[in-house]
Amino acid sequence: MYGVSPAFFLSSFGPGFLPSDIVRALTSLRDLGYQSFQPEAFQSVAAESWTERDSREIADRARSMGLVTGPFVAHWLGAAFSNPEDVARPGLPAGTERALGIAAALEGAQVFAVPLPALDLSRFGASSSSGNASIGPARAGLKGALIDKLGLLAEAARSSGFRAALELLPGNALGGSAEFRSLLSTRGLEDLGLVLDTGHFHVMGEDVPALPVRLAGAVVATHLCDNDGIENLSLAPGAGTIPFRPLLAALAASGYRGGLDVEILCPPGEVSREYGRALTALRTLEQAGPFPAGPDTEIKNDRPPETSCGTITRGLERSPV
Repeated sequence: MYGVSPAFFLSSFGPGFLPSDIVRALTSLRDLGYQSFQPEAFQSVAAESWTERDSREIADRARSMGLVTGPFVAHWLGAAFSNPEDVARPGLPAGTERALGIAAALEGAQVFAVPLPALDLSRFGASSSSGNASIGPARAGLKGALIDKLGLLAEAARSSGFRAALELLPGNALGGSAEFRSLLSTRGLEDLGLVLDTGHFHVMGEDVPALPVRLAGAVVATHLCDNDGIENLSLAPGAGTIPFRPLLAALAASGYRGGLDVEILCPPGEVSREYGRALTALRTLEQAGPFPAGPDTEIKNDRPPETSCGTITRGLERSPV
C-alpha cells in the first residue's frame, strides 16, 4: 500500500498546517493514486487547537474516500528531546496526553510516532552534526535520562493502545540503528518501534537496505525519500543515491506489512508533480517483479538538472515547535 508521510501536508500548506488542511488535501493525494496517509501535528500551536472533532472529521473523510489513516506523528513532542536540558528534565514530554487523545480519535494505525531531532549543543559552543566530536560525550551523558523519558513515553502510548515509535534525525540524542537496536533490550522498551526515514539514515552513513532485516520487527512505518547522503534533503525516490530496489526487497523479507509512505519536501506548486513522480518510480520497481540488488536495477527519475525541490532543507525538523 502506497501512502504519504506528513511531508505531503507540510509541503502543501507550510509548517503551520491544521487538521482542516489535512482534510482538504485528502482529495488530491487520492487522485494522485495514494491509498493512505500519516496525520501529524507539526507545531504545538496546531496541537493545542486540535479537537476530538477535528480527528473525527479526518477519520470520517478518509473512510468515505477509501483512504487508510496511518500512524499519527506527534512532531512537536520532539522538542522534549532537542537539547540537553529538556532531555534531562524528568517526566513525559509536555503535551503527550493531548497527542494520544488526538491519535485515539483518528482511529488509525495503532502507532504513535515521535521524532528525535538534532541535539542542540549551541550552549556548549558546539554543533549537533553527527560527525561532531561533541555529540558522543553529550549522548553518553544523557543516556540514562533519555532512556527514562522514552520509557515513560512508551508506557503512556501502551496504556492508550498504541505502540510508541521513534523517527531518528541526524545528530539526535540517541544515535543510529545500532543504538536503537541496543535500546530494544531495555526493560519497557522491547516493543519500541522505528519510523524508517531513508533520507535521515542515508545522511547518517547507514546502509539503508540493510536496516529492515537488521531491525526486523521494529520497523513500523516508513518515510521513503532520497538524497545524496551528504545534505539532509527529502527528494523523490530515484533523485538521489539510495538503492531502493534492495531496500524494498529487504522490507518484504523482514515481514514488514505497513505502508510504503513517500516523504518529499518541496514548494506547494510542485507537490503534485513530485509525489506523482515518486509513486510512478515505486510502482515501476514493484511491476519489475523480484527485487535483485545491483546498480543496473535502479530506477532514476527524469529530474531536470535544476529544480527548486530540494533547495528546501529539513532544518524545520530541528525546531519541532
